[in-house]
Amino acid sequence: MDNCELCKLAEGNIVTHLRYQDDKIIIVNCKTCGIPFLTLKRHNMILTQEELEHILKVVKEQFPNYKLRMNQRQLKEHWHIHLIKP
Repeated sequence: MDNCELCKLAEGNIVTHLRYQDDKIIIVNCKTCGIPFLTLKRHNMILTQEELEHILKVVKEQFPNYKLRMNQRQLKEHWHIHLIKP
């Protein structure tokens, strides 16, 4: 989507610290609050079971001291979520 901030991010227009990326997801520091957040690279609000399993695996392996905050804020057109320290 042309005007979607998260699609631009997924395409490589990164304006903050890149923490992780692969073919399905990207994790960067939120430019507003500095907390890491994860977004799908595809423009969609519906997470598949396969994507959820992939996300849980990546977070467990790459960010063992974080957990997912399973509620979304502000951007409602693109699935994304913050990682927080418990």
